[in-house]
Amino acid sequence: MDSGTPESVVDFPTAGTYPFFCRPHGAAFNMRGVVVVTANTADVGPSPRAAGAGFVAPAWPNPSRAYANFRFRVDRAGDVRLRIYDSGGRLVARVLDGAYSAGVHDASWNARATSGARVKAGTYWASLEVHGVRSSTKVVIAD
Repeated sequence: MDSGTPESVVDFPTAGTYPFFCRPHGAAFNMRGVVVVTANTADVGPSPRAAGAGFVAPAWPNPSRAYANFRFRVDRAGDVRLRIYDSGGRLVARVLDGAYSAGVHDASWNARATSGARVKAGTYWASLEVHGVRSSTKVVIAD
C-alpha cells in the first residue's frame, strides 16, 4: 500500500482466522480485528474489486477549496454509492446512489454537506460501493 493506492484487497484461499490492522487508520478509527473465513473459498471466484471495480485514480484536485472529482470503474452494470465521511467517520454527503453501466465514470462533490452547507476545511474520505465492495480515497478541503 502507498498513498497513491490507499486500499488493499486480500483473497483468503482457505478457511481460518486472519488478523488485520490498518496502519494509516488504526489509531484514529480503531481499524483492527480479525476476518473469520468459515467455508472453502476456492469456488467463490474473484472479488468484484479484484476484477477492477472501484476508484481508478485518487480524488482531484487534492487539496481543493471548493470541489473534488472522482473517476471510478464499474466492472458490470449495477448499483453504485458514493458517500463522503469526515475524519470521525460521520456521514457528510451522499454524492451518488443509482444504477451505472459497466465502464469508467466520473463524479464530482461540491464540498457541501447533505444539508447544503459548505463543509469546514479538513480531511474527508470518499467511500465508493460497487457490488457491495467498498473502496476509499482521501479528500482534503482547504480554507
